Parts: sequence; structure tokens; C-alpha cells
Amino acid sequence: MWFEILPSFMVIFGAMAVGMNGGHFVMQAFHGKPFHKSLKTNTEIYNYVRDERLTGDAYKPQGLEAIKDEETSCK
Repeated sequence: MWFEILPSFMVIFGAMAVGMNGGHFVMQAFHGKPFHKSLKTNTEIYNYVRDERLTGDAYKPQGLEAIKDEETSCK
């Protein structure tokens, strides 16, 4: 009958739902943050390294106030 397909459909649907939505929880458990930055292009890598250098944490959004002023001594 048609209802005999329901258990296998639910197993497949459940596996797909866990696979698509489970990444959030895996990243939170292993890396301490629920997301990660994409580092596919050189521009994204440069921005990641810049954020890490300027603020100490590439995942904490900060504005221009995070950049330290340079002291210039003009005589």
C-alpha cells in the first residue's frame, strides 16, 4: 500500500534535515561559535587576517574605534 513508504520517507527526510541544519550545532560544539567565515577567495582571506590583526578576534564586529591611533612625532 502507499503508506508503507512513510517510514523510509521519514528516515530520509530526518537525515536530510539534520544534515542541513546540524552544522550550526556542530560549529558551536567544536569551535565555540555557531558560524565560520568563508575563506574561498583571496579578498576574504585578506579581510579575515586584517580583522584578526586589528581587533584580535576576526568574529567580533568592531568599527573604526578598534583601530589604534598611531603617534607621530614631527619636529
